[in-house]
Amino acid sequence: MFGDLEQFSGSDQGGSEAMTEAAREAFREQQRAAGQQLKALQKGEQKKKKKEDKLAKIITALLQKKSKRSDLAMAAAEVLALNIPPTFVLSAILLGDQDSQKELSMTVIEDDKGLASEIQLNPGDIITLSGNDLSYMMTDDEVQTVNLHNELVPWVQMMYVQAKNDPLRMLQNARTEEDNDTQPVLIELMILTQRYFLEDRGLLLPSENLKTLSAIIMRKIFEKIQANIDRLQRLREVEFLGDVPPSNVSDESTAQQ
Repeated sequence: MFGDLEQFSGSDQGGSEAMTEAAREAFREQQRAAGQQLKALQKGEQKKKKKEDKLAKIITALLQKKSKRSDLAMAAAEVLALNIPPTFVLSAILLGDQDSQKELSMTVIEDDKGLASEIQLNPGDIITLSGNDLSYMMTDDEVQTVNLHNELVPWVQMMYVQAKNDPLRMLQNARTEEDNDTQPVLIELMILTQRYFLEDRGLLLPSENLKTLSAIIMRKIFEKIQANIDRLQRLREVEFLGDVPPSNVSDESTAQQ
């Protein structure tokens, strides 16, 4: 009987040791995965800072070219102080400046080669402006109005592209805490951008028109981000973590797309 007991005890002890070793190996694997994720996150943060420093210099250079428009420079600085992505701030002041728009796009593509396809929008990512929306920027000259709209629509789309690349930061910082409305200084920046865009073409429209149009554009951008937040945030985490699977993002959101 005692022999049987010893045999049972020995067998149990061996199994316990085997389980302990398995648990240790699992723990070591978790540590390795966590270390890889931390390194990828740190690399992503460094990459983000490098890109934003570069973009801040582009903004500074652009505003220096338009140094007479100090109110635009001040508004841009105030928006940046809200911790709104510099790529978005830059895109917001590029209406009618196709060369700078191209420079911004190339900066994003060069710094995020793996995500360059994100510049190409999915059908569900298109911001649609209705005829009523566009009516806030129109003149008595039909051809002139069409030309204005042909520059306005890509400008809105570019702002959305930059906003959706850092979705949570936009939703948290570009809206007021009280009513989730657009930050007033951001609306002011867009008004100034549109005013100078029109001024360069010898045109003038009521500020109320530009304010209403700015509010419409930002509302549409926020709504589009909110509707796609799971997918956009997943892409954002992939940008930071690369091939390391984010532990806090489930595959369910991907499967739902």
